[in-house]
Amino acid sequence: MELEKLVSKIFGRKEKVVVWCNFIGALKLIQKHFQKLKVDCEVLYGETPVEQTSVEQGETRERLINRFKDAKSGLDVLIANPGACAESISLHKTCHHAIYYDLSYNCAQYLQSLDRIHRVGGSETQEAHYYFLQNKNAIDRDVMDNLDRKVQKMFGVLDDKVPQPDSVGDENQEEIKAYERLFKAD
Repeated sequence: MELEKLVSKIFGRKEKVVVWCNFIGALKLIQKHFQKLKVDCEVLYGETPVEQTSVEQGETRERLINRFKDAKSGLDVLIANPGACAESISLHKTCHHAIYYDLSYNCAQYLQSLDRIHRVGGSETQEAHYYFLQNKNAIDRDVMDNLDRKVQKMFGVLDDKVPQPDSVGDENQEEIKAYERLFKAD
């Protein structure tokens, strides 16, 4: 399993890693797998309670994040959902590795998740490492290509570059082509 190999390599350097995953079932399967290997890991997603809900016992989002950020805590793997924690979490002081187990088409969440381990004005001297797992004969490559196009368009807007009229709607054509490649009859 490539995920296990990557995590082991990062552990070999005694460093922390955040694993981004969009699907709750997959988050829990990844956690279960690493727990069998005796890896201290936690899952952070929408159902993780926040401290405002007055949770007396157990792990809250804030406690879990603080434990992960503590270099001595032993919690070295955070398995997180970008929809629940791509914003408002700064991990850049103790974590410099992010593995993308899967991706969604949500460009804003993707860009925010990238920034969790790299912050302007705080981590320029520490290199951030991003790893993207992609399965053969799956939609993973097409999702990544789609995200790349969206990122370029977003940066174009930020740089005051307006898309040319002939490029409007191109992403829909690319998605249709991707589905045709994946589901064509052989």
